Amino acid sequence: YTCEDSQWKGHCYWGYYNNEISQFSFSKPERVTNTILVSRCEDPTIRSKLEDKGYRLMEVSGVGYKILSVATGLADAYILSKGSTFKWDTCGPQALLNSVGGSIFDFNKYTYATSDLDLKYHLKANNPPRFA
Repeated sequence: YTCEDSQWKGHCYWGYYNNEISQFSFSKPERVTNTILVSRCEDPTIRSKLEDKGYRLMEVSGVGYKILSVATGLADAYILSKGSTFKWDTCGPQALLNSVGGSIFDFNKYTYATSDLDLKYHLKANNPPRFA
């Protein structure tokens, strides 16, 4: 919303990624200075550890907006440690993130021997898939 003309303004972003081919409708983001997006209900222990390492945390609403902000370079990362987000909420923004070379990882499955951490959507599940 702009006060000058009392109008809402929007942006339309698109991105495509398939193996080594990618296209996107916005400028590739530059690295931001240690900015990580979190939800207001993020684990205080995780918040404290990130702040102790010098990261600037910003509380932002909406998982899609957080991922879009990382894809377009407004932030370096988005951390989610709770099982409050369904994977279908992330698939569109993940396409934009992948198109600029980013990715979404499920760190619950992380080990030092793990080479494939990328989030998969094509797996069959009995319950709606959530993170964490």
